[in-house]
Amino acid sequence: MKSFVGLLLAVCITLPACSAENSSTTSPVAASPEPAAAVTTPEPAGQPVLAQVTEPVAPAATPQAEPSAAASMPVTAPAPRPDIVAGRHYRVLTPAQPTSSSPDKVEVAEVFMYSCPHCMSFEPFIQNYLAEKPAYVSFVRIPASFNKMARVHSKAYYAAETLGVLEDVHADFFTEFHNKRNRLDSEEEIITFFARHGVDKDAATKAFGSFAVDTKLRQADNLGRRYGIDSVPALVINGKYVTSGSMTGSISKLREVVDYLTAKEAAAL
Repeated sequence: MKSFVGLLLAVCITLPACSAENSSTTSPVAASPEPAAAVTTPEPAGQPVLAQVTEPVAPAATPQAEPSAAASMPVTAPAPRPDIVAGRHYRVLTPAQPTSSSPDKVEVAEVFMYSCPHCMSFEPFIQNYLAEKPAYVSFVRIPASFNKMARVHSKAYYAAETLGVLEDVHADFFTEFHNKRNRLDSEEEIITFFARHGVDKDAATKAFGSFAVDTKLRQADNLGRRYGIDSVPALVINGKYVTSGSMTGSISKLREVVDYLTAKEAAAL
């Protein structure tokens, strides 16, 4: 945990979230170590739509090692934590919802949106978690589509996955939007962005309009309603619990909640 504490001291991660009601469709917010300004221009929309990743996402610079024999041993259930309270630090999903991970894994899903400045600020937490997570955890990302622009970004996410360049473009997409103030709100702009990462424009066009990408987005609509997430970033633990920095009050507490709930789920495998 020393590296995690060090990360907290080195990086300022804001706790506010981007909501479906207040999701930005205007100017990108430049990244800053100061808390990002609240987003104030709503996009009229109905039920938030989320698109689910179908394969776990490994950290780009740290390939996940094969689990050791010790790591595959049964996990002991954690002792009760009176300081971690359902309804306050996390929300229970009733009934539990399906996940995309194998039955012998505990899924941790990050729900995010490229246009959300708080999601960009949340990335160091995610990268640190990926480097330290237990072998029994399967991590996935779920891009949220709270407005039309976010929907285009969600398609870009899955197009990048289809093209095999997701790990190359994921962090740069945040930088392009927030630091370079490029909205990337059209297929043409995204294809040009992909081309700068070495992707053939014809291949990018084909992937962007592919049945596979559209299917992932359509199939995820129902999941978005089931999770009931109306703000990002958020974490969904094994289809059973939803938590976030806004709920826990601090990033360090969020990590405690995630570790507690994943260990609890792993003990029941």
